[in-house]
Amino acid sequence: MGVLMIGLALALLAGAIAFVITLIRNNRTPTVSIPTATMPTPNAFDTYVAAGKAIVRKDEISAAFLEGKQEEKITTAQKAALVDANQEPLKAIRTGLALPYRQPSLRSLSDPVPYYKDFTYAGRLIALESRVYAARGDAGKAMESALDGIQFGKHLGTGASLIGGLVSLPCQSSSRHAAWDIRDRLDATQAKAATQRLQNLRKMGVSYTDILIEEKYKLQSCAMEIFRDPKKYPADASGDKNDSPQNADARATTLSYFWSIYGKQRSMDNVTRAMDAAIAQSKRRYIDDHAPIPEPKDLISAILLPEVSTARLRFAANETQDALLTLDLALRAYKGENGQYPATLEALVPRYLPELPVDPFARSGSPRYRVTPDGFLLYSIGPDGKDDNGEPIENPEAKTEREKRLVRPSSPGDIVAGVNF
Repeated sequence: MGVLMIGLALALLAGAIAFVITLIRNNRTPTVSIPTATMPTPNAFDTYVAAGKAIVRKDEISAAFLEGKQEEKITTAQKAALVDANQEPLKAIRTGLALPYRQPSLRSLSDPVPYYKDFTYAGRLIALESRVYAARGDAGKAMESALDGIQFGKHLGTGASLIGGLVSLPCQSSSRHAAWDIRDRLDATQAKAATQRLQNLRKMGVSYTDILIEEKYKLQSCAMEIFRDPKKYPADASGDKNDSPQNADARATTLSYFWSIYGKQRSMDNVTRAMDAAIAQSKRRYIDDHAPIPEPKDLISAILLPEVSTARLRFAANETQDALLTLDLALRAYKGENGQYPATLEALVPRYLPELPVDPFARSGSPRYRVTPDGFLLYSIGPDGKDDNGEPIENPEAKTEREKRLVRPSSPGDIVAGVNF
């Protein structure tokens, strides 16, 4: 009996030691390698931040830029006055366009990003300037300004994580819309010059894969921050309506219990695997793989991992719009020099384009094209991966004309040049 009790005591002791070792191991902060980016000197980022702060009458710029009834009440003279009042910020932005750009890396939940809102105003200001030039009948200047806006938007994606990448997209699209509106008013020389510049800007753009890689580093850094100080866990993620010290202490205690059982390394591995899966998916054709990435069900993944599926569609649609506008401009340059549109897109190479852009939503090949009695039809097959013979996407449940033409994950139909956005 004595031997049995001693054996039982030793087994309990061994179990207790194993349990303590597990707790210590689970609460050990993981080690991850997160690179530090080299920032250019000078950096256009600093120039853009200063320009964004200097923009005046920002609410009026938004009102003049946005579609709808409000815009109809604002005259061209009023829009021109807004542009004239912001000549210094516009000049600074164009100074930045000639500089290298990289956004400072976000590595903390508390990193401030007030400049994103100002960057949005700057994108709208440039697009508004393009529309003012167009209203005055200067199509060449209007296109130059629109291409400046597209370049500004593409700059913003360099070094950015997902939030910065998403801010860059509307900055590009606002000026691209202005370009669509005036592209048929360009002569052959202007259209060809615009084609060449846009082709160069397309090469400048940062890929969605690069954005996700930076997002991965940001999320790993934020996870490490919470591991070291659980009070950094966001209050809204835990349902707390106020971020009092008592609530922060309670969250920290809850996380400590959670990690004792679940493990910090396991949480970090979940974040890393999910982002690696998204990065790998981004390298494949959209039509071959665009299913949602499974999200781990732990407390860290729940607050950190972004919704990447919708973001991927937005980046693919942006790439598509660039390709369609490039081809549209090249076609107009071709007609201006040859008196008619080409029978096929291949006729644009190499005089107007070094190569044809691909359709991001197709398995292979460039956007679809055919000559019509009144011009031409140019389109991408869209996110449904089906060639609908140029039938544009239309969302019947949309409330505005613009919303009817937006590209969504479930949108049937094709992305038609100049129609869908």
